[in-house]
Amino acid sequence: MNFRTDSQLRALREANDASAHSAFDRVVGALNRLAGEKEWEKIAVTDIVRESGVARSALYRHFRSRDDVVEQLTASVREAVLAADIDAGTGGWQHVF
Repeated sequence: MNFRTDSQLRALREANDASAHSAFDRVVGALNRLAGEKEWEKIAVTDIVRESGVARSALYRHFRSRDDVVEQLTASVREAVLAADIDAGTGGWQHVF
């Protein structure tokens, strides 16, 4: 059996969260670069995987499809804008960009 202390479990969770965030950022960055080179319809998951350096299984662990990448990015930006507006009042969202 493999017993871990609370601090070990916390460290593993933090490493996992950082890895997930990194994969998200790498996939979004790759999709952004590819969008500058190709039409949307011609961008395949294989292109995103190759450009991002993220394994196909990791991509599908975080996203259902290439369209889901855009949907999650849009939701993330929307949440950041709304949070900035609430925190800073009108015009506070500008620091998001």
